[in-house]
Amino acid sequence: MRRTLSFVVIGTLALLPGCVELDGQRICLRYVADRDELQFLLFYDGVHDSKSKGQGEVVDQLTKFVASGDVLLLDWPMHFDREAISNDLQKLEKESPALMDLGRTAVDSIRSVPLGHYRDEKGRIGAAQMLVVSKASVLFGKLNALLNHEILTGEPERELRPIVDRMREGARRGEQWLRIDGHSIVMSAPVRPREWARMKAEALMDILGEAEEGYEEADSEDTRRLFLLQLLSLSPVSIEETPERLTIRLGTKSRPSTFRFRLRESEKTGLDNLLAKLVPENLDERVADALLSGEPEKADPLIRAVIEWGPAEERARALLRRVENGTTVEGRRAAAGRLAEFGAAWNRDHGDPEAPSPREDGTTDVAAWKMWYARMVRFPG
Repeated sequence: MRRTLSFVVIGTLALLPGCVELDGQRICLRYVADRDELQFLLFYDGVHDSKSKGQGEVVDQLTKFVASGDVLLLDWPMHFDREAISNDLQKLEKESPALMDLGRTAVDSIRSVPLGHYRDEKGRIGAAQMLVVSKASVLFGKLNALLNHEILTGEPERELRPIVDRMREGARRGEQWLRIDGHSIVMSAPVRPREWARMKAEALMDILGEAEEGYEEADSEDTRRLFLLQLLSLSPVSIEETPERLTIRLGTKSRPSTFRFRLRESEKTGLDNLLAKLVPENLDERVADALLSGEPEKADPLIRAVIEWGPAEERARALLRRVENGTTVEGRRAAAGRLAEFGAAWNRDHGDPEAPSPREDGTTDVAAWKMWYARMVRFPG
């Protein structure tokens, strides 16, 4: 059972040697019911060389990553490597045909498209990617069927045995332990109140006891703790507890959600030219063009996704770039006006952090907007 649960928890992710690191990642989630698609926008913030490998290895790995449409999550390291996973699945044909089938369904269901590169408030390069999981309900159905099979036939680890014992009745009924609900993903399991209280207390003590080491000093275990702390405190995650059941919801049912994670605070660079070559589209330029066109609904569907349900700060950053670097006075003024409109709407509907207003002379306070962007990237808005 351990192998199946490990496979499920990491979502068919394979280990990636630490050639490339991220300063942070933002993940946007929505579900398109009429197409049965889970869609994700992934923003890889502050991409840089970890200096743990030779430059040739870094170039080869990043080049293959982009060409293969692979996905990296939070660089724990976790890497959806299609080739490596496909090779590993062949070994499961006799050991676990159901697990092999689930893995193949996952690989076949997932496709990704690069959106372009961008620069953060300090000029560090990042890249964005659209990830689509087609036939999502089929994938979740197979995932739940496999979990139910393992619950009924497997031998759980000692610490999981009390929970698994209570899950067996549901497994016989074909319980859906993981499901899509609106734009959210829901996980549910039976737990006893005192048992869950003890688990929470141990987890919080573990997290708080180690989080003070900071990003740069963190090893892989510390990074896991920092991730959990950010997920629980700064992300759209809700936990519902009853005497009989624990339910965890990732995202918001009624609308798409954005999850923001900081992994480290680094000033490292070194991959700017390579990443701009591999992902040549300038995301800021394309977003700014769409916003200033007066008809953003007619933009390329991928750019429209960034505007309509991507992180709010992406629109602000793109306009700010145009204010700073626009080739014409008229273009810079138009971007400044649109940015002021964005800030007013943000303060009316959200207000935290408060967006800068234009100066008394009507000009844009670029430094204040960069500070606003930095706060948005690091905390939910």
